Amino acid sequence: MNYQLRAVTIRTNNSLEGMTQIGNLWTDIMNGKFNLDLPPNGTIISRYSNYESDESGNYDLSVMAVKKDFVEQLEAEAKKGRFRVYRGETDDGDVAAATELAWQRVWNDTQSGELKRAFTVDYELSEIESGKTTCTVYIALP
Repeated sequence: MNYQLRAVTIRTNNSLEGMTQIGNLWTDIMNGKFNLDLPPNGTIISRYSNYESDESGNYDLSVMAVKKDFVEQLEAEAKKGRFRVYRGETDDGDVAAATELAWQRVWNDTQSGELKRAFTVDYELSEIESGKTTCTVYIALP
């Protein structure tokens, strides 16, 4: 049977078990168990949605194949004040470390009260270019 898979979604949370689920999902994607049908000039992006409450509750994590202009649209929405952008960077190609840096900045600003989150839909994009890894997180604002 032929099919085109554009997204894989799991229900998870930020517990240790949830982080393991997320890691396993990415392992399955990277190993080809879930072969996302990447469009020409496309990229892979994560969408966090259907939040139960806040960062302590359950949410849906969808790993999606999108056209490159999707990221351009996110940047435009951020400039309009609909998202706040956080980045984590490493020089060693370590996607997990860059991701952790970006999210740690989100959580720090949330805890300090500097960031008020909408908990509607957030996005995450990781890119590796010339050995430099960047994780960009787009946090929805109320």
